[in-house]
Amino acid sequence: MGFLKFSKKVVISYLYAPYLLSLPITVFAEGLSTVDSEALQKTIELLNTQEQRDEFIGDNKEAQKTDRMVKDLMGDDQNANQLYQAAAEIFSNLTTLHNGDGNSMLETLQKAQQNPEGSYQNMSVEQKEMVRKLAEIANQKRQLNPGQ
Repeated sequence: MGFLKFSKKVVISYLYAPYLLSLPITVFAEGLSTVDSEALQKTIELLNTQEQRDEFIGDNKEAQKTDRMVKDLMGDDQNANQLYQAAAEIFSNLTTLHNGDGNSMLETLQKAQQNPEGSYQNMSVEQKEMVRKLAEIANQKRQLNPGQ
C-alpha cells in the first residue's frame, strides 16, 4: 500500500486536473454531435501534442499552474506527456460514457478529484495499468528528489 498507493491517488487527481482548471468541457452539452465529436478530437489532440498544449497554456495562468504541477509530479516533459496522454484517453472515455453531457462530466471530474481511490476502482484494467505505471514514475521521481 504505502507510497505507491499515495502516488496513484496523486496521479488520478492530476489526470483530471487539466479539465477542471483550464479545458472547456461544456461544449459537449447536447451529446456527441458532429461538432461535439470535432471538439472532443481537438481536445484530445491538445492533450496529446506538447506543441499544442504549450500554445494553449500561453498566458493562461490556470493552465500554467496545472502544467507546472504535472511536470513537478512527473519530473520531465516525456513523463508529463505520458500523463497528458492518459488524461486524453480517460477524457475520451468519460465523454462517451456521459454522452457528451458537460454537466455530468464535470460532476464526475469533481468527484474524481475528491475521491481518487473510488475513481480508480471504476477504471478499466487498461486505465488502472496506466495509472500504476504513472504512479511508479512519480514515485521514482520522488525518491530521486525527496524534497519535492
